Amino acid sequence: MYAEGAMTADGSFADRYGPWALITGASSGIGRAMADEVAGRGIPCVILSNEQEQLERARDELIAAHGIEVEAVCVDLAVADVADRIGAQLGDRELGLLINNASFGRTGPFGSDEMDTYRRMLSVNIDAYVALTHRFLPAMVKRGRGGVVFVSSLNSLVPGIGRSAVYSATKAFETSFACGLWQELLDTSVDVLLVIPGPTRTGFQEEAGTKLASWAMEPAAVAGEAIEQLGQRLVHVAGDVNQVLAGSLQRLALEPRVEIASWVLDEALIKGAL
Repeated sequence: MYAEGAMTADGSFADRYGPWALITGASSGIGRAMADEVAGRGIPCVILSNEQEQLERARDELIAAHGIEVEAVCVDLAVADVADRIGAQLGDRELGLLINNASFGRTGPFGSDEMDTYRRMLSVNIDAYVALTHRFLPAMVKRGRGGVVFVSSLNSLVPGIGRSAVYSATKAFETSFACGLWQELLDTSVDVLLVIPGPTRTGFQEEAGTKLASWAMEPAAVAGEAIEQLGQRLVHVAGDVNQVLAGSLQRLALEPRVEIASWVLDEALIKGAL
């Protein structure tokens, strides 16, 4: 982990990724931990969530801990004009770091949720990521510096997981999108980092209807590992166990990969047996 004011290969973290950072889903979980990492490196933050009370508490804690400016914007990422709304809140602030983190999932056979739930999942997990990146990336490229972080999922490395078909598909889109952007931006000074967390101790489980796996990580550990890799590589799989799982699954043919990943989901996250 960089200490506050530590240097990267191209100067200080704040110089490279400031003057402002935007972090979605920052009221709790990995997003909240990401905000703590970024604020600790001296970059003022705009933190987003649809949870007003938790968001305001996170803002106050970040200001108290790091003594920097933090703005809390309560917004529903599922609305069609979310990027315009956030752009209006930012005003003339220059954004040097975008962390696309907010997402939600559900488990169960396809069709066990209403279509409105699936539409909302697509809006939050896909549409908002594309819209925010489309809104803020061009200015970073023009300015000649910046970073975009995508917080995806271990699910995204398997092309389809039973009882998580829609959520896994949204995360596969995110992983593909991030990789494509990374290639397009190789000749610029804008960095792209794809973070692949596995089970993490967040509020995600309550929404998704899952249990915690025995190897679940703390959000602070995921965020600390991830931010350290920004500007160093494209993909970071968080945690030793998840790295072993990811590497093992990638060696398998498609059908056994899907079967084994679906079994792990069932045993670890639905039954809580692993």
